[in-house]
Amino acid sequence: MEFRPFQELLPRHVEITRMIDEELIHAIVVEYGAEDLNLLRQKLKQMRIFYNIGLPESVLELLVKLESSAVDSIEEVEVSDEEQSEQ
Repeated sequence: MEFRPFQELLPRHVEITRMIDEELIHAIVVEYGAEDLNLLRQKLKQMRIFYNIGLPESVLELLVKLESSAVDSIEEVEVSDEEQSEQ
């Protein structure tokens, strides 16, 4: 579905629907939390009104922070050949 004709014909309706969509997105984030990013993305995709419009800036910032902290928390561990053979 093309979004532009609706925006041109019914700008106030689109504005109100976008506000509702943004509130819904924030409610989804609160409801499902941010521990499981895959679940959060899945729920956002399933439940939001405008699936073809980008997420609000505040949610994008949250996702970027969470992804970067998840990558930062991954610790590389070296295992020697002797340790592997013992297991």
